[in-house]
Amino acid sequence: MAASRRRKRPKGAVDRRGKTAKPAVRGKRTRPIAVMVSVAVVAGGAWMAAYWWRASSAPSVESVPIPENLSAMDPSVAAVINKALAAARQSPGDARAIGHLGRVYHANDFLALAQECYRRAERLDTKTADWPYYIARLAAADGLPQQAREAYERTVALVPDDAAARLGLGQACLDMGELDPAAAAFSRYNDLAPTLPWGHIGLAKIARRRQQFEPAAGHLESACRLDPANPEAHYLLATTYRVLGRNADADRHMQQFEAQDEPTEPPAPRMASVGRLAAGVQAQINVASRLLAREQVQEYAKVEGIYKQILVQEPGNYEALSNLGELYRRQRRYPQAVPVLRKAVALSPTIAYGRIVLAQVYLETHRYAEAEAEAATGLQYDPASVRGLRVLGRARMKLHNFAGAIPSLQSAINRSPKLIQDRFTLALCYQALGRSTEAAVILRELLRLQPAHARASVLLNQIQNAPRN
Repeated sequence: MAASRRRKRPKGAVDRRGKTAKPAVRGKRTRPIAVMVSVAVVAGGAWMAAYWWRASSAPSVESVPIPENLSAMDPSVAAVINKALAAARQSPGDARAIGHLGRVYHANDFLALAQECYRRAERLDTKTADWPYYIARLAAADGLPQQAREAYERTVALVPDDAAARLGLGQACLDMGELDPAAAAFSRYNDLAPTLPWGHIGLAKIARRRQQFEPAAGHLESACRLDPANPEAHYLLATTYRVLGRNADADRHMQQFEAQDEPTEPPAPRMASVGRLAAGVQAQINVASRLLAREQVQEYAKVEGIYKQILVQEPGNYEALSNLGELYRRQRRYPQAVPVLRKAVALSPTIAYGRIVLAQVYLETHRYAEAEAEAATGLQYDPASVRGLRVLGRARMKLHNFAGAIPSLQSAINRSPKLIQDRFTLALCYQALGRSTEAAVILRELLRLQPAHARASVLLNQIQNAPRN
């Protein structure tokens, strides 16, 4: 038994007793060699498999997103895109190159391609907050609050003190009806940006949803102190005061709301870097659109000149055509507006905006049947358009289709509760159908919002004093 436990020694080795060890049996030495060879083969196969997996999963030049009809674009836009494309195709695995291409697409209104680039950049670089932030912005603009929330959460996980991302996160949660996380995000925004009103406005919206009007008023008073020219803060405070019975204060803030010409936007530093990448016609459109949104009559001639210059370069530019038609409508230059808007609709029949502006032109020129038809078609492509719903409701009311007007007007008011004139039109429709009780309810709500509305007061008195059967 003792001999069987002795270790075997190589041929010629000497044991501790000075004797030479017996040679080992030849066949028994092949076993460890075979095992070593097998291990080497398996390891080599695993290495090759990993190599080929990495090679196949690595970003390729062909996978870089490219817009259609690049050669037919405005040369200045194509030049900016081609420069960014060249860098991205040279380094398809470089998150910065792919992300920069996304910014270029974003700035020049290729939003689906921008989103694809941002997602790819985030996969390549999970430690840079820019990419999820841009993903969130685009998702929010597309009406996808769940996707926006998830991307904003990834942003603040990387940069906890990012004020713009905290504000976006709060709004996304609010849009989803998640009030507690929304309140946490808005409160954090107030800590990070104490001189700005947006966190207080968000917290006020949450308080209003919870029917807590005194705290809502407090937040809105703070917002108005921080930004006296903020129309949203004044409107929300006016309607909150109305609920609290503070009618004189409500009237004062409603007047301040109506005196504001231009909505204000919260600061978003990353979006400024995107805007600087707009090129050519798109850059001109951005300038003209900003001027048009300001609704300053003295700037309309400049806006018209920009859009006409764009249309010399690109006669089929939908955005320039439809916005020029809107400009003509505001100036009541209806003969010029109609052909421009018809051309826009013919070029892009599935885009609602041009159709709805054309419908409003028809409404304002008393062509009610045409207004109804264009508004109804536009709403097929954008059912949530408040403007389209308003035009459709008013056109049907003018056509004495009161029952058909009511759903459109009510839907518009539900989406935008500050629509005073549409409440009055809705009340007229109910009265015309003999539904005076419902008309009176709407008129009382209108007068609660705007006590000085004379026509509403007269109509409500008529309803209340009418003889009952």
